[in-house]
Amino acid sequence: MRTLSLFIAFTVFCYHVAAQNLVPNPGFEVYDTCPHNLSAISYSPAYNNFPTVKDWIDPLQSTTPDYYNTCATPGPAGLPATSLGYKQPHAGNACAGIIPWEGFFVNNVLAKDYREYVETRLTSPLEAGHQYCVSFYVSSVLSGNQYFNLVCMNRIGAKFSSTELSSNTTSNILSPYSISDTLGQLGNDTAHWRKISGTYTASGGEQWLTLGYFDSVAQYTEVSPIPAVPTFNYRQYLFIDDVDVSDIKAGDTTHTTQTINICNLDSVSKLLSEQPGAVQYRWNDGATTALLLVHDTGTYWCTAHYDACNTTIDTFHLVYVPYHQLELGPDTVSCHDYPLILNAGINYYTYIWSTGQTTDTITASHTGEYVLTTTDACGQQKDSVHITWQPATPAPNVSDTTICEYTTPVVLPVAGAAITWYQNFTDTHGLSSQPSINTNDTGAYTFYVSQTINTCVSPKVAVTATIKYTPIHSALATVSICSKDTILLGTRLPQVQYTWTTGDTACCLAIHGAGTYICTISNNCGTATDTTTIRTEPCEVCIYLPNAFTPNGDGVNDILKPVVSCPVTDYRLRIYNRWGQQVFESYNPAFNWDGYLSGTPCEKDTYAYLLEYTPTNTGHTRQVKGNVTLIR
Repeated sequence: MRTLSLFIAFTVFCYHVAAQNLVPNPGFEVYDTCPHNLSAISYSPAYNNFPTVKDWIDPLQSTTPDYYNTCATPGPAGLPATSLGYKQPHAGNACAGIIPWEGFFVNNVLAKDYREYVETRLTSPLEAGHQYCVSFYVSSVLSGNQYFNLVCMNRIGAKFSSTELSSNTTSNILSPYSISDTLGQLGNDTAHWRKISGTYTASGGEQWLTLGYFDSVAQYTEVSPIPAVPTFNYRQYLFIDDVDVSDIKAGDTTHTTQTINICNLDSVSKLLSEQPGAVQYRWNDGATTALLLVHDTGTYWCTAHYDACNTTIDTFHLVYVPYHQLELGPDTVSCHDYPLILNAGINYYTYIWSTGQTTDTITASHTGEYVLTTTDACGQQKDSVHITWQPATPAPNVSDTTICEYTTPVVLPVAGAAITWYQNFTDTHGLSSQPSINTNDTGAYTFYVSQTINTCVSPKVAVTATIKYTPIHSALATVSICSKDTILLGTRLPQVQYTWTTGDTACCLAIHGAGTYICTISNNCGTATDTTTIRTEPCEVCIYLPNAFTPNGDGVNDILKPVVSCPVTDYRLRIYNRWGQQVFESYNPAFNWDGYLSGTPCEKDTYAYLLEYTPTNTGHTRQVKGNVTLIR
């Protein structure tokens, strides 16, 4: 399904005429002498000493701001290859440079607070009550400062004053900012220039402009090295260029109004596009982006500031017109060759189907893509849907199978496309791969499978895997019985044939005398033998232990229970697996083994036992060793 909607975007362009810049030599381009070294901006309280750059001075006698120009190349003050690193001016051929702050700490106490500033006299004093747009550009540098802990100050700014901020005794100027701005990530960004800007409402008579860091307590972020070297001074160095102070006139604010029909309140977005260079957008709800997503009708307005000076105010009146999304639904497969009804709804003025029909509802009777174009008060929409016809999907081909115990891996014979496996016939969600089958136990596993062709799912069909018993050889066993007793040899197992050396074919034989008895167990999964030697002893042989048991919960032969034919004392039975681990111990003939160890079923295997007891009629302790087979 693909939907195309046509809509109208309202864009407002506002152009402004730049106001007069009151800063003389704002880009530091005019100079008397090309600088050959750093510290070329001089201290001049009389504002008459400009050995290099014109109209700019150092307000503090103890500091040394720098002047850079392409005319000084090569040399420490030459651009772009300065002694502090590579730097292109923001514009033109020149710029200034200052250390906004440098400090040194002794025992975590600030022992040095050094700052540099640049100062100029405006071409005319500021007028009381007027708002002025103030801006300048700064750029950082990292190279050439390898013996300093480089930092990024929290902000930089400008100070207006009616008199020169000149001093021959201090190395800093602590005063409230007239305007300031944060430096952001400028500490690590040495390739770009950041614009510092703001608006200032004049008290009247301000004629001096000073640029630098004026906070009483230095606030900064450490940049390099991390961690800082305690013996190094902390410092930031900034290049300064293109300073501007302009009166904000009433004509710098432009107002526009638009009335817009809103067809879908869930996805309304209006883009306010101003002349490139806007530094701030603010909508009536507080949003600060040019794109505002609204969800209701009403009046919205945005104020956009340019260089914190020129402003546009755009007002949007949003009027709701109901919008109906054209939706033909997802691509569909008709799994039984049934015709499908495509219904676009009655909300549109016109309908044009790719079939040539012009009604809101049509019948799709063949495979293909159906495209509809509609129009209404909100414009034109287009949607398409692909219909595929196919016969009913048949069930996959399956075959029930019989698998011998211990066979791995087990892959059931199921053939089809995109097979889905289900544990139960009523399951609605299945697996994409065959469930695992445990072949360590006999039994039957039934699964249900379906196949999917082009999203059409077949009926489920059952497939069964029967796990057949595999005969296993038992270790030789020797059993002692009383000469007057009878012992039952053999174990009833599923789907096997029995052949005894006596010629018998029953599962189990009642033995009355001594001898060696061999039983061969076979089926199409294999053949195994079980050999038992019977010894007859006097009647002090009071206990007989069977050579096999089947703890499968069928109520027959589920526990290994000794047969006691005469009174005994000092009874003790211990059973071990093939690795010598004791899995069972009993001191009471009535406490018998159920085939579990610590609540966990033991594996099918042959286990060794050690039986000790003392017949009361002889008083002689007997010790009997043998094997018992656990069958599940």
